[in-house]
Amino acid sequence: MRCGHANPPGARYCGACSAVLPEVFQAPTEYTDILGGGPAEAGTRLSNLERLLTGYELGQVEGEEMLAELVALEQMSERVRRALEQEGGRVQTDQEAAFARRFRDLARDDAQGLALLRNGLEGGDLSTAWQGLEVCRVAAQGVLGLKQEIDAVMVSGAG
Repeated sequence: MRCGHANPPGARYCGACSAVLPEVFQAPTEYTDILGGGPAEAGTRLSNLERLLTGYELGQVEGEEMLAELVALEQMSERVRRALEQEGGRVQTDQEAAFARRFRDLARDDAQGLALLRNGLEGGDLSTAWQGLEVCRVAAQGVLGLKQEIDAVMVSGAG
């Protein structure tokens, strides 16, 4: 921080002045749970949900299969939520706190989308189910955007 030298991500000391560098916030790995895979697979989970919902709408997929998939995703979402609550004590800077807060909000939105999708299926309201899927899609896009912001901060870590 004192000399302005650009250091590689993860460096503990400045390469120019040897100053101790602050620990840079690392993106939670749980974002992959929301998306169903790494950045290269972004949208895989959403594509699968859309395929199942379309198949259900056309009578090609049983409701039990669709609900089983949703239960698994809701359980994963709950694990992510708990992990994010435990991460709260590790946050050190205002920027880290803002990233963590936004990620928690997106994880909450995703869980709400899954619940809406499930409620639509259980109530026989496919319009509501599709709305739930759209909420999940918006949350996933938000998580990808947040991940890009965090990666940019990590790359630009200066000494």
